[in-house]
Order: sequence, then structure tokens, then C-alpha cells
Amino acid sequence: MARHDDEDQLLPETEAAPRCGVKRQTLQMWRQQHRGPPFIKVEGAVRYSRRALEAWLAARTVDPSPADGGARP
Repeated sequence: MARHDDEDQLLPETEAAPRCGVKRQTLQMWRQQHRGPPFIKVEGAVRYSRRALEAWLAARTVDPSPADGGARP
């Protein structure tokens, strides 16, 4: 039996939205504005790849520490 890889799981927007910290309507608006995480549309159903969603979130992670490692003024 093949092992199911959770990273390749496709999530409906009702599960993707909370992972992004937004409402489902925000994901819908982002899609209309060509913003937000990449999505897959199959026969009218919108799905988000867990792997792509996590990568999209990781790319937006901000490290608040100074780049030079020094103390802040």
C-alpha cells in the first residue's frame, strides 16, 4: 500500500484559510486579485496544495532581528 504524503494533500479553502490566518472570503478576494497562495482548480473546485501553502507562508516569514546581529538602538 502506498504511503500518503501529507505534504501533497490538497486542502479546500475552508482548511487553507485558517492556516493563513485569514477568512475564507479573503482567500476568494486574493484569487480574484491574482494575489495570495497558489491554488489548483479542478472542475470548479478550488484546492490548495499543503506543500505550496507552507512554502508561500515561509516566504513571507519576517525575522525581526537586525541583519548584522547587533543590538538595536
